[in-house]
Amino acid sequence: MAVQAQGVTLFVKKEADSEFEEVGCLQSLGDIDFGSRDVIEIECLSSFVTQKLLGAKKFGNLDFTYSFDPRELHGNQIVKNAFDSDISVVLDVKIKLVDTTMIDFKGLVPSYKLIDFTKGSVVKASTSFAINSTPLVTAPTV
Repeated sequence: MAVQAQGVTLFVKKEADSEFEEVGCLQSLGDIDFGSRDVIEIECLSSFVTQKLLGAKKFGNLDFTYSFDPRELHGNQIVKNAFDSDISVVLDVKIKLVDTTMIDFKGLVPSYKLIDFTKGSVVKASTSFAINSTPLVTAPTV
């Protein structure tokens, strides 16, 4: 059982896997960036009027800190292995908030570091995910 102090939990899985693995308890969660889009202007030689179109979406990064039990490394090891890989490993990421709201997206791991070791067998890690799909927010059902 991962550290559950905050009640906000991070889960990951490789795209080919069927089950999510619990990574740990989120301590901080950065902005969830739904992306930005460039505006493309199209001009015709025969007209002084320009037309504007939306370009492709560009997603940002999501930075967070989480705590985990080093005796149960499987979920954290998936994140670390994705960071260490020489090829791009896309992970499915799921964040479960206290009220059971879920945030799902696909992402790459461009940064990973261990930042704190505390007594009671708790380790803190700081990770960044390069968001690779539109985040999906699922509200709890009533």
